[in-house]
Amino acid sequence: MKIASFHHRGALRFGVVRNDDVLDASALPGAPAGVRELLARDDEGLGWLRAAIETAPRLPLADVKLAAPVPAPRKFLGLGGNYASHLEEAAKLGLTRPPG
Repeated sequence: MKIASFHHRGALRFGVVRNDDVLDASALPGAPAGVRELLARDDEGLGWLRAAIETAPRLPLADVKLAAPVPAPRKFLGLGGNYASHLEEAAKLGLTRPPG
């Protein structure tokens, strides 16, 4: 399941991307306020989403603008050591990538 946040008609919404459509789960009764709240509900939230998308309105993917999956995340993790250019830059400073 490809959970997505997206903009449609000026509003930030969420749903599931399926083929060339987005199933707009945020349009349904009982919908969480957004992806963060959906995920906070753990298995209950994902169960709700699986059931909800069967009746969710379909929007053509071309008609929405995809956003970050979790808008305004509370934490952000960046791993620069995964890129050769960053490793070369770090080596100039005497830093090396740990094995493993």
